[in-house]
Formats: sequence, structure tokens, C-alpha cells
Amino acid sequence: MERALELQKSSVEELSNKLKSSFTVAPKKVKPGDYPGPLVLSRDEFDKQMSESGQKRQSHLKGFQSYKEKYPTSNG
Repeated sequence: MERALELQKSSVEELSNKLKSSFTVAPKKVKPGDYPGPLVLSRDEFDKQMSESGQKRQSHLKGFQSYKEKYPTSNG
């Protein structure tokens, strides 16, 4: 019985260690009012963020346009 418990414990520990190694470390959270320091982006990172922002904006605009088509307003 003790041997079975030891085997189960060791297999759980092995699985736990495998899972821990697969997680990435989260960045440090900044509390409101704290100064996190300057944000430094490379040109590629900046371009990527701007592209993603533009894509999100276009998606939202399409959503608003379809909403306006679906529910037109009457003026007058």
C-alpha cells in the first residue's frame, strides 16, 4: 500500500514539474500610481502594434457600419 502511494506521489510530482516548466513567467504587475519606467519598443514591435491596432479599428468600424445598416435611424 505504501509503495503504491509513493508511486502515485512521484508521478504527481513529475507531472507537476512538467506543467510548471511549460508556463511562462508573467510580467511584473504595476500598481496604480507606480511609474513602470519608460516603454521602449523596437521599430518592428511598434509597427506590429500599430498594425494590430489598425486591424482592430477596421473591425470595429465594420461592426458599426453593419449595425447602422441593420437599424437605420429616421431623421424627421
